Amino acid sequence: MPSGQAHRKLAAATAPLIVLGGWTISGFSFDLETWASIGIVTVGYLMNPVMLSPDMDLVHSDPSDEWRTLEPLWFVYQGIIHKGGGRNPLSHWPPLSSLLRVFYLWLVLFIAGAFGIGILDLVWYGLFEQVLVPWDWVKMSFQYWAMIFVFPQFWNLVWGIALGDLLHWGADILYSFMKK
Repeated sequence: MPSGQAHRKLAAATAPLIVLGGWTISGFSFDLETWASIGIVTVGYLMNPVMLSPDMDLVHSDPSDEWRTLEPLWFVYQGIIHKGGGRNPLSHWPPLSSLLRVFYLWLVLFIAGAFGIGILDLVWYGLFEQVLVPWDWVKMSFQYWAMIFVFPQFWNLVWGIALGDLLHWGADILYSFMKK
């Protein structure tokens, strides 16, 4: 398989094609909203090989090393997806793999945020005044966190990540084919 550096260079080299393709699909629009969407798709595309690559299932890959001190956030994902030492098709199956990584990161951040707010709540109100977290608060915070899924720009970012997955997958297949 190509190195993480090769995937990054390939994504950077093909990013203008993503911009040109988005502009073509928009009918060569000069609308600010269209260009914002194209920009967000391109950011997702370029972010893929750096931080949300299909290789996040590997413990010592370039993308997982980019997370540095936050790399433990991905240990559960790596344990589930990279089970038994072999590559799981779920990690290299665009767009499903893209959605899986984005949703996993969203869930981890939600749990960490809820845990952090719970700790702050205990400190603020005192340890013995409110030990149990009310379920109404958990439901309300989940609804606020879930609101991200209704924003079209979030889905533009996910599409960019999925396009990056497609490029990664294609590069892996081409490299394997050329190696034979």
